[in-house]
Amino acid sequence: MTAEAPFPTYDFLGLSLMELDVPTTAAAIVARAPDAPFAYVSTSNAQHVVWMDRGVVPNLRRAHLKAWLRTNDSRVLRLVGRVMFGRRNMPVTCGSDLTVELLRHHLRPDDTISVIGGDDVLVAEMRRQFRFAALHQFQPPMGLLNNPAARAACVDFIVAHPARYVFIACGYPQSELIAFEAAGRGGRHRPVHRQFAAVRDRPRRSRAPVDATSDPGMAAPPDHRSSAPGPADLQRFGSHAVDCRKDATWPPESRGPGPRGRCRRAMSDGVADTGIRRRGRVLRPVRVSARVITEAGGQVAGDSAAKVAVLLFVLPMFGQTFHYIFDVPPLYFLSKGWPGLTAPLILIGLSRGRLPATPLFLFMLAYVLAFTPLLSMINLGNGVFDALATTAKALPMTYYFSLSGLLILMKPTARTIERLLFALGIATYFAMVFMWVTVPASWYASDAVSSKIFVYEIERGYRIYMPMFFGNLFLFMCVRYALARPKLRWLLVAVPICLAIDILIYKQRTAIGCAVLVVGLGIVAGMPRGLRNLAWTAGLALAATIVFVVLTGSIDEGFSQTFGGSLSVRQTSIALAVDYLIAEPLRLVFGVGSITRFSTVTMFDLFGYKHFYLADLGWPGVVFEYGALGSALIAATSFMSLMITQGNAADRDPLSLALYDIVLYCILTTVVYSVMFTPGETATAAALSIYLFRMRRAAATSSGPSSHWARP
Repeated sequence: MTAEAPFPTYDFLGLSLMELDVPTTAAAIVARAPDAPFAYVSTSNAQHVVWMDRGVVPNLRRAHLKAWLRTNDSRVLRLVGRVMFGRRNMPVTCGSDLTVELLRHHLRPDDTISVIGGDDVLVAEMRRQFRFAALHQFQPPMGLLNNPAARAACVDFIVAHPARYVFIACGYPQSELIAFEAAGRGGRHRPVHRQFAAVRDRPRRSRAPVDATSDPGMAAPPDHRSSAPGPADLQRFGSHAVDCRKDATWPPESRGPGPRGRCRRAMSDGVADTGIRRRGRVLRPVRVSARVITEAGGQVAGDSAAKVAVLLFVLPMFGQTFHYIFDVPPLYFLSKGWPGLTAPLILIGLSRGRLPATPLFLFMLAYVLAFTPLLSMINLGNGVFDALATTAKALPMTYYFSLSGLLILMKPTARTIERLLFALGIATYFAMVFMWVTVPASWYASDAVSSKIFVYEIERGYRIYMPMFFGNLFLFMCVRYALARPKLRWLLVAVPICLAIDILIYKQRTAIGCAVLVVGLGIVAGMPRGLRNLAWTAGLALAATIVFVVLTGSIDEGFSQTFGGSLSVRQTSIALAVDYLIAEPLRLVFGVGSITRFSTVTMFDLFGYKHFYLADLGWPGVVFEYGALGSALIAATSFMSLMITQGNAADRDPLSLALYDIVLYCILTTVVYSVMFTPGETATAAALSIYLFRMRRAAATSSGPSSHWARP
């Protein structure tokens, strides 16, 4: 690696490329020193291979090799590399995707921008959507390829208008030649305290085309033709696939009738450069005030104060913040009744949401809400009221549909949801610290009847049992936003602070351990590949060591003492539950049901053990209540929520990644805690993830969010 090539390169079909994805490329552009000389990014596709091989354009190869960053812009090239040459790591970084990433996540309204190409509509939309304070545009005439004087005028404009970012949207290979010629002047005309990063950008055929009139990542002016290879190019290439397998890294001189030349020529048909000739002119920059914009759709955040207030109130209800906090009776009873109050929204979520895995969720709800209460009446002697009351803990699973229905009706912006989740997470930790400092010791109780929040135990001392859905989500958001956006790296400071508060005040060992594990996985995922592999190796070695030590019983006594009496209580309860289930096979298959604290028959009556609580047994407790069949359905919905949130975060959106993290955290904690203790947390995270994903997809396809809720 050198200053000219800051990342490792590899040769492929005569191209010199770097293994860079879109977030890494954007981060490298933004991180470049402000006083560095002009540099540009080349996003190469199949047309590069053909034109450089044929020598159609003078200096084209030099322009490609001179580029500071060189990425692969072609899925066809990636397919060829994977199928024919076994190259597995060949990420695709399209110019349009890179532009979207820069505009949405990195560029600020006070950044100075220069645009070469485009029309009045393009620059007007950029000013309207992104509120750039200083935006310069030069509209060159067409025919730049054969007009050195016109290209020189573009370079003169770049030099005369210092800007932190320069977007060149003049088509291929004109954009690359302009950037190359501008770089040739960079040493003599380098402005002070300015960074140049030129990005060649053009429209392309894709599943989610970008529309300059509605999407913040306007790819290019509408009068340029796409030069990306389509299915026909792939078909033509396939006719010579066998002959090309011998060598994927031939030098540029190897042209001609041989197999390597045929391989390149196979991708060359049907490429043309068309356009309407127009006169060059300069548009003066217009100063506008900077305003906050949303992440999805590029619209100015416009949610009313009333809408924000409603969301601020209902989100804690959906997150089950007060579901067990009887210390605050009004909110406690409201949380218990929230599934019933939001039941009408379920119909909206079902009819208009077209949510993934709807049949699975409905079948699971029918089993746990109808069949299991019937079993509790048979096995445990519950009355009708007691049997229905046992379903209270399962009702929050309906939030998957009801919260989706509410979001469909309210249509909040992604920016509003993002800020509210940050605010609720900060409020969680602030409230915990405030109560720890101000509440006297006399308020703490050693039993679960006097207080749920303020707890005193011999092993752990004084602690505050705080509902941590939004607190943990805030923790994961800090990690994901810090890794995704270099300007927010300071958020990593909050991570050890929050974990220290958890350890000193919250003191839920399993929950804290799972949170640390998820944070670690998020950090490892954001590392470069070499460090990531090293971290995975170290983590697996540590896990293997822990498993070996536990299985050999080397720390059995100390391990038990660390958990005090809670571990022995769980072990005794699990043994009693297993003995009860295997006494009759049907209990193991369909479950036994459960009781409430108001039932005439208690668990003490059944087992003679006063510390028997199903919520503390993890999956054994779930199997006891719902049987193997019901547990399989519940596990399937949990892992389906994980898959949904993971798929929705495929574009590396930090908020969607944090929602995936919270679902993963909820699943990990089921090792000790029952998955049915707060099932609304997973349902809420999945509903938010689906809504945010469809907001981004709506922005990418130039449709409003509401239209996408009606699509299958």
